[in-house]
Amino acid sequence: MELSDDRAQHLIKVCRIKKGETVAFLDGNGTKSLASVIEVSKRSISFELINKTHQEDNRNIDLLLGLAKRESFEQSIKNAVEIGIKDIYPFESKFHTWQIKKRDRLEAIVESAMIQSNNPFKTNIQSEVSFSDLDNVVDKYDYVVLATLKNIEDNYPVLDKSKKYLLVIGPEGGLSEDEEAYFFKLKNSLALRVPTFILRAPNAVSVLSGYLHGKFDAL
Repeated sequence: MELSDDRAQHLIKVCRIKKGETVAFLDGNGTKSLASVIEVSKRSISFELINKTHQEDNRNIDLLLGLAKRESFEQSIKNAVEIGIKDIYPFESKFHTWQIKKRDRLEAIVESAMIQSNNPFKTNIQSEVSFSDLDNVVDKYDYVVLATLKNIEDNYPVLDKSKKYLLVIGPEGGLSEDEEAYFFKLKNSLALRVPTFILRAPNAVSVLSGYLHGKFDAL
């Protein structure tokens, strides 16, 4: 097989790939193909397939993410891809400060983060969600996990890896009282407060997702 697009130029000019080196190809659906470089020209690279493996998609955490500032939102996406979030729903909350204008830029960020983390699964960025749309999203999940700064009692049941979880993280201005009240009233709501100071959105994605994964691993 041969590669002759922008990715080939990146490998040739930036990575300075050489004949005999091994490259991993990811299809975004769990398949990883290892291939050996057999020829490098100025504009293309030829490969020979070594092997192909496939992983089952067992991701069970999705993310409802408040539209924060562009830089913060984009870094949150990178973190989410590396962690293994399956679907991201951009949330147009009361205090959101930014609108998505270039979806192709976000898709490029997802692809770059997949390559960086060697993640064989693509993270899907769904259409923006408004407050009035929330019912259509939360009904898909067994549990909705709300990140909050309020003093709350731990209301966690025994977590189940077979269930689907939606992690809710507000924008940098936080969720409004009405929005938090909506999530607290859900029958499948779980409130999550970890012992940290106020986290920026990218750090909240990493810390809170890691907390859930730690709970799963403890089962």
